[in-house]
Amino acid sequence: MALNITFDGYVYLNDGTTLAAANVKYQAYFYKVNAGSSSSTWNAVRTTEGGGGTDGYYSLNLGDGDFLTQDGTASAGDIVVIVFWKPTSAGRTAGCGPLTEWGCFRVVLGTGPGMTSESVYTNDAQVKTNICPNLSWILPLTGNVGQTIPATNNSTDTHQWNFDGAKSAGSVTMWQRNIYYTTLQTVNAVNNTDYDWDDGNFDLNLPGAASSSHAWMNPGNYLVEIVIEDECGCTVTGTKPIQILNNAPTCGINCIQATGQNITTPDTVVTFEYDGTDANNTITSIDWKINDSGAYGTTNTTISGATVSGVVSHTNGVGTDWCGHAATAGAFTNPGAHLIEAWIHWFDGFNSHTLYCSETFNQLKFSGPTVDFDQVPAQATVGSNVKFTNTSASTSRVGLGLPDCDEYDWTWDDNGTVDYELDKPYAFELQRTPTTTNCTAKLCADWSDGWDTLTTCEEKAVVFATTVTVTPEECYYNLHIDGTSGDGSTSGYHWEVYQYTTFSGADICNDVYTGSTELLWTSPTGMDQQDKKVCFTALGCYKLVGYVHGTGATTSDYANLHIDEVCEPGTTVSGIEIVAICPAEMTATEEGEKFMDIDVTEPGLRSILDELMPSIKGELEDLPDIDTDSIGPPKIRAIPPPRICD
Repeated sequence: MALNITFDGYVYLNDGTTLAAANVKYQAYFYKVNAGSSSSTWNAVRTTEGGGGTDGYYSLNLGDGDFLTQDGTASAGDIVVIVFWKPTSAGRTAGCGPLTEWGCFRVVLGTGPGMTSESVYTNDAQVKTNICPNLSWILPLTGNVGQTIPATNNSTDTHQWNFDGAKSAGSVTMWQRNIYYTTLQTVNAVNNTDYDWDDGNFDLNLPGAASSSHAWMNPGNYLVEIVIEDECGCTVTGTKPIQILNNAPTCGINCIQATGQNITTPDTVVTFEYDGTDANNTITSIDWKINDSGAYGTTNTTISGATVSGVVSHTNGVGTDWCGHAATAGAFTNPGAHLIEAWIHWFDGFNSHTLYCSETFNQLKFSGPTVDFDQVPAQATVGSNVKFTNTSASTSRVGLGLPDCDEYDWTWDDNGTVDYELDKPYAFELQRTPTTTNCTAKLCADWSDGWDTLTTCEEKAVVFATTVTVTPEECYYNLHIDGTSGDGSTSGYHWEVYQYTTFSGADICNDVYTGSTELLWTSPTGMDQQDKKVCFTALGCYKLVGYVHGTGATTSDYANLHIDEVCEPGTTVSGIEIVAICPAEMTATEEGEKFMDIDVTEPGLRSILDELMPSIKGELEDLPDIDTDSIGPPKIRAIPPPRICD
């Protein structure tokens, strides 16, 4: 159903045109009372229709269901807002460029009969001149060469009307209250944007209120222009300044002779260069300072006004020398860390600036030798020649130390008797004949680290073969051990005595005698145990083992000893009691005597038994009731002297 709104025909535009003129256009916005705060959409544009002849009234046909069915049937109190405009021709936007007037009014529908065809006009129409788009855009004040700078366009085509002296915050209806409609944004939108970047480049005919961006390739002050145009051809122009600066250089210092941050070889001439970035060729000059101070002097170098591509030298450096090599000018005077400083002067296109840069480089020293030597033979013997051969590694710096350029020094110490072989070449071999087992050999290398003469030494105890010597006396034995532990050191000696319980390898106890043994006696460990006096309380075959202790592996030697004579308890020599060694397995008779069972089937004792048996049998024949023919030993009992054990 159509809604016709009739109003007084005396409503005119400022130019006297009535709303009945054929080229006046309008659009309606409908608010329904009982629809709360929801709002309808703008209706299609419709042509003003003529009123009732000469009665002075005109009507606006708001159309069919396109309008009313948005919120249902119109009711009393519903409100319609109508906006109208006057282009110069019949088309909606044709000729709207010279459009001079806009208008808006509000109608509250009546409450009586025929309310759908009549209305009460409650407000005068408000007429305004044409309003062009509202230009709103953002451009930074500064940027850098090559940087993409955004221009953000926030422009709108805003038209506002005020009813009852107030404005709403938007297109909102309040329940049974007046409408405060403020903004009509779809009537005449911005449909074109142009940019002039002031460097010969443009972005034209961008659709709508378009944003854009631009990069300037040269520094300078630029005035950027924007032009926006609405659908009626109204244009608005704006300008903003921007200053484009050269990009700042970045730090970078390179030592041409360095590997990473290190100059590995002393007395190397050093040179430096700038290797930072200078994207816009803005650097005008560089000032340098090469710091070189320390224990060997202060020889800093300063250079002013160097070019960006120039290589600078350490002109005040005096270098360092060693045997056969003179110092080189331009090398670092001191080893260690050196701070290299540079002041980079550059121009941003408008102003000068200085960028401070620094880098630390390390002047290394030469490394020294690893000193070592070998002993030949690996186990020396007192009274025999021993040789020491230089096996040092990394020896290129040996013999280069100032002032005397010495190479290798050897030192021989034989139990406190010391002699030397000085300033010998690498191939020299030290040869000596030790008189004791307390000997050391020492090899020292003199070398230069590039600045100082240093000495690196290696000292070793001579490694001796371990030898046990047994010397028989009247009824006891002198035990003596010579030798060292595996690394030539000696911290103590000790002894162990074993008795063979089974025999093999020989019929008589000697050095090749082997078999099962049983430990009878162990001495304490100490330096006072190198010599020992022992005797034995029982016949048999014994193994005497001597040990040498030290920081190296413990070494040992042994001797087999056949005992055919036992000692008296408490035997002394020069007031020193001799250690009496006795077997562990002893038996006691009823009379308290001590016996040891001897297995005569063992080869080592058979010869002894064969000698003893005839006399034993002869004595037994004198005794009554003894059948000597029945004696067939496998065993006899010998009565040893009383046992004395340490």
